[in-house]
Amino acid sequence: MLLPLITSFPSGCDGSGEVLESAEYRALPSAGSVVRLVNVSSNKCVDLENGSPDDGANIRQWPCNGATAQEFVLDPAADGYVLLRNVASNKCLDVWGWSTSPGANIAQWACHGGTNQQFMLEETSNGIATIRSRLSNLVLDVEGGSAADGANIMQWNAHGGANQRFEVISAGGGGDGGGDGGGPDPSCGDPNDFDAWVHLEGGTWIAENGGSTVYTGGDMMHAMQAGLDSLTPGRSSKESVLVCGSGTIGPHAGSIKRVRLPSYSILDVRGTMTIADTGEGDIVPVACRNASHVEVPNLRIEGNPRYSVWVQSCSDVELGDIDISLSNILTIGHGIRIDDSLGSMSTDVSIDHVQVEGTGTHGVETYGVDDLTIGHVEAVDTGGCGLLLNATTHADIGVVDAVGAGSGTGYAAFRIANGAGRIGGQYPTNIHVGEVNAQGGGRGVFCVSDSGGLEIDHVDISQTETNAILLENCHNVSLATGGGTVSGGGNIRIAARADMAPSSDITLENLTVVNNGILESPCSGTNNVASNITLVGSSLQMCN
Repeated sequence: MLLPLITSFPSGCDGSGEVLESAEYRALPSAGSVVRLVNVSSNKCVDLENGSPDDGANIRQWPCNGATAQEFVLDPAADGYVLLRNVASNKCLDVWGWSTSPGANIAQWACHGGTNQQFMLEETSNGIATIRSRLSNLVLDVEGGSAADGANIMQWNAHGGANQRFEVISAGGGGDGGGDGGGPDPSCGDPNDFDAWVHLEGGTWIAENGGSTVYTGGDMMHAMQAGLDSLTPGRSSKESVLVCGSGTIGPHAGSIKRVRLPSYSILDVRGTMTIADTGEGDIVPVACRNASHVEVPNLRIEGNPRYSVWVQSCSDVELGDIDISLSNILTIGHGIRIDDSLGSMSTDVSIDHVQVEGTGTHGVETYGVDDLTIGHVEAVDTGGCGLLLNATTHADIGVVDAVGAGSGTGYAAFRIANGAGRIGGQYPTNIHVGEVNAQGGGRGVFCVSDSGGLEIDHVDISQTETNAILLENCHNVSLATGGGTVSGGGNIRIAARADMAPSSDITLENLTVVNNGILESPCSGTNNVASNITLVGSSLQMCN
């Protein structure tokens, strides 16, 4: 049955008795439905921050992406109220601390059905409602009417503003705004803007192209591949596939199962792919193999894939907003890997923003890549490096933010290795990094094994387990040209192994070093300099 509603006016009327002609009336989804809540002011979804399972995790607004962190079950309570139970965590929206005050925060907590977890959806217009707390009689409110990603959800006195109104959309796919099934979900995107459309309807995946159905079944990856394979053969311009909905893939054992991107393809995934493998690491959600001119504007991966994204000997690759949250149970569980494993270097590769957590190995790794651009890497508790560049040249990196990267290992927030930056036996400056910010983990910055040609503008490194910075057998490295701080943890060291050329042309400058030290050892290198160094409870031992 439909939820009992408090309506501002009769359906189809504006209160003056005139019939509205804008749209057919759409009732709110019924109790037991799974819904998304889209704020009318910002057009962003109510979201469980980072899909956290923890009690007390914050509720915010975030661009609608189809993830289960943005889906809520309307569990019926007494007198027409509902509990809003998050699909990702199975926990309920909760007025924090049982507060009745305006401005009290909304978080999640284990569902107990108390009045601070009971809410009334009060319809204000066609499919749009305010959400009122039974405890406080206050309504959910996007703080300050902000349109910013991450703006907080709180409770406030009802005033009818757009930041207090939410479109209630069925998460299972609905027509004309997500109401009663069978049509496109506006929070996902307009299928008419794409060449093919893959979507979930009542537990069945459907792939369509030009009005023709090219796949129906229960496998998300098969549906995605069918959508890609339905694009024009032999094309020389890009065609696109929109994926709406979230699904679980696996378990799977045997040959690698992957969604393979053909040349001149755009795959835009507006949901979450959850990989439930058995420990074999055989599933690669998105792969590019010897292809060119491919794009993945949006993608969210959870679970335990072998690689979340694997780019092998591809060119002109654009990855947009990539969100990877893995289970950290597979030692081979990778974030993004870009390599030359099919015989030729990968070239002209870009990543706008990647947020990666819980990988068994590296967050982002390259091997055999030329012409790489990355805007922002955010790495949390990766088993290996946050960002690792192997045998990579001509790279421009914006920001690397890492917390706990490579903890318990010798890996680092940012590392270059295996001849990265070496061009024709020389090390011209060709790898540039704007910022490296590292908290904890193995190391902060690590350059090793005949790599170099590196310039890092700014560093902020604290409490690493081993060297905050280790430059070993590296050449032409300028670090902290724009300043920075290294605090606690292991020392900053210029080092060399005997089987490679000793480190040379290294400049450390404009650093504040707190409770740490700078050490050059052994003294076999040439033209290594530390200048404009501020020492606070620290030491400086350079050979020259």
